[in-house]
Amino acid sequence: MYICEIDPGLARDPSTPLPLNGHGNKEFNKGIEPGWTEPMHAYRVKSCYKIRKPIPLRELKEKYGFGGAPRGMVYVTEKMREDIPWNKQELIWTEATEI
Repeated sequence: MYICEIDPGLARDPSTPLPLNGHGNKEFNKGIEPGWTEPMHAYRVKSCYKIRKPIPLRELKEKYGFGGAPRGMVYVTEKMREDIPWNKQELIWTEATEI
């Protein structure tokens, strides 16, 4: 239902903490929280869109090669990028706006 544009992941490195201007950056810099395991990665979210017509599981499997239902974050396939006109989706948030 939602697609977020992200930067490549950053592995946690105590010698170069993240700036404190992002959601969860303070916790990321602090280190392991209960229930978390190493290694930790951070992803800067640049934008978030709500897909106007959610993609059914059958289509995810047959058309886009998914093996099953997504259980969390998954990467958008190249075919999905070609098929979904981003300029026609609902922009929820972009880094140019405030949360």
